Amino acid sequence: MENIKKSLEVLAKVANHRAVVNDFARSKYIERFSNEEKPIGTYHAYDGYDIISETKLKVNYTYGAGDMDFDDFFIIEFE
Repeated sequence: MENIKKSLEVLAKVANHRAVVNDFARSKYIERFSNEEKPIGTYHAYDGYDIISETKLKVNYTYGAGDMDFDDFFIIEFE
């Protein structure tokens, strides 16, 4: 039973850290694209992140119009 309690504690901490990274990545997406004008009938949306390394974060987003959908990303590097 002790192992389960310890594992739940660790997983709760991981969930908290994932939320912090997600909020950071979303804020960088908003910072990068909030001023971009979007024509009527198009969309542009944050689509999560991938950790590349301890110093690189890949921010994913999707965009499109009608039946055309595209996925793209940008990289944030930390020093």
